[in-house]
Amino acid sequence: MDNIESQVDVGRLKTSSAAALGFGGVLPFWVAPFTGLLGSQISVELEAMLDLWIVLYAAIIVSFMSGGRWAFSVLAPDTRPGSVFGGFLGAVTPALAAWVIAALPSPLFGYDFGTDARLVLLAGLLILQLLQDSSHTDRGGLPLWYMDLRTLLVIGATTPLLGPPLLRALGALLGVSGDGA
Repeated sequence: MDNIESQVDVGRLKTSSAAALGFGGVLPFWVAPFTGLLGSQISVELEAMLDLWIVLYAAIIVSFMSGGRWAFSVLAPDTRPGSVFGGFLGAVTPALAAWVIAALPSPLFGYDFGTDARLVLLAGLLILQLLQDSSHTDRGGLPLWYMDLRTLLVIGATTPLLGPPLLRALGALLGVSGDGA
């Protein structure tokens, strides 16, 4: 039997597949700002459902990225002095925090812990995970193309999570109503 050689460029396959799936995973994050643009054109129930959906989706993505961090720790535990549990604790903590953020009641201790607060905190966790990945890359654990892609994906995911809440907060500080009144 003759050997069959593959003509597939494995490096290109990895980068293009990761980019296509990654950017596809960013698309649902853009539901949040578009829901805000619809305003009174959608029912209160639908708006509440979409708010819950985007919070849960963000928590799922934080958990997914934590799984990747866990895999990095399995393949190359963090052996630097001061590392806690070889990087495993740092890998799982964002996922646990994301689910606490998603599950906490509102109001919480008299504070409106609504969708905006949850989205800002979840965006912060995605940024934290990017910084974690950056430290892993600095130790030679991840290829540079991956960090370039991760940076673009985090920008693509956190912009719609942070934008509407920050604009609403700025409007409130300036006394501008978001309902057109």
